[in-house]
This record gives sequence, C-alpha cells and structure tokens, in this order.
Amino acid sequence: MHTSADTTEAIGDEERPYQRPKPWFVTLSLLAAFTVFIVCMTVLIYRGVTAADPKSVIVVLGNEKWKSATVTVDGGGLQTPLTGHLENYNKFQIPFFVGRGNFFVHVERGSFQETQTVELKDDNLLATWKLSSEGPNTPNQP
Repeated sequence: MHTSADTTEAIGDEERPYQRPKPWFVTLSLLAAFTVFIVCMTVLIYRGVTAADPKSVIVVLGNEKWKSATVTVDGGGLQTPLTGHLENYNKFQIPFFVGRGNFFVHVERGSFQETQTVELKDDNLLATWKLSSEGPNTPNQP
C-alpha cells in the first residue's frame, strides 16, 4: 500500500529526475499566449465597432393553417436570404431583423407561393404581413 510520501517520491525517476522548463521557454510561451489573446480581442472589437445593427423588423403572422410554411426574406443588401418556418413553437410568428432597403418576402406552403415587397426607408420601422386566416389558398388580408 502506498502512502502519500511514497507517491511523491515515485514521480521522479532517479535516472531522469523532473526538470523545470527553461526560463526562455516559459517566457516565449507566455508571449505567444498573450499575442494570440491580443489578436483575438482586436478582431472582436473591430467587428463589434464596424458591424451594422439591424434596426427594423419584418414580421410575418400566420395561424395553424399555415403550419410548415416557409418564409424567406431577401434583397435589401442581405448577403444570404433569411429563412424561417411557421410552426407551433414560434406561435406562427416570425420576426426578421433587417436594416434599410427593399426586401422581398416569399411565403411557400405546398404549391402555394406568394411574394410581397417591403420597403424600409428609415430605421426603427415595423412591417407586418398578416397571412390569411383561412389558409394558403385564400386571398391575403391587408
């Protein structure tokens, strides 16, 4: 049975005793870690300062009859379209946070497809598209 004294003595080997790292290696490792930290923080701060926050919202409202409908917003300078699905978990409401511009909102469910154009000229605007309460094969409400 080993005691704590036996265990600490067993760590070192008489032929190869534990050697402390060289001071230059420790210093170099610390400088490398600090440099990586500074570079990462610089990139994060730069991205935070230069990123444009979306200040407007396009909201698509549906009901149970629109379950599984796909809503896509594109245009307005978006690099990739924004997509969402009308489902129970989001209470059949999908907000899309966007900036200024002209956007195309597409709704698809089965063979039904419809597109609406939304123009957001200023910041802090809310555009709402309320889908027909009767389902995808009926005219939309204003």
